[in-house]
Amino acid sequence: DKIPDGFPLEVGSATWSGFVDAGKSANFKYSLKGNAVSLPEAFATYRDIRGTIRQVQSNAIQNNEIPGSTKAGNADTTHINAGRYEMIAFMILSFLVISGIIGSIAFTAYLITKIKTRSN
Repeated sequence: DKIPDGFPLEVGSATWSGFVDAGKSANFKYSLKGNAVSLPEAFATYRDIRGTIRQVQSNAIQNNEIPGSTKAGNADTTHINAGRYEMIAFMILSFLVISGIIGSIAFTAYLITKIKTRSN
């Protein structure tokens, strides 16, 4: 991959060399120093099994962050670390609690109207 001018390589390597079997993939990762609004497409050159040299390119990267904005509001937040069954159990329990509250209110209203009709 060709690194754009003005963005020195901070971590990793922009090149990879090796053999990849059919159906497999290879990845490499690197970080650039700088504050870019956008980065051009990345290019990968490879040779297929017949020896034909081919090249592919990625999409351009656009930085959509608004300059001067901060994310201080999210700095102290923690993410929920719950499994699938914990979330399902929480949803079912919440539904039962809300149903119980609504049912209790309806039953209390029913009792109040019954008591008032008997006293008349």
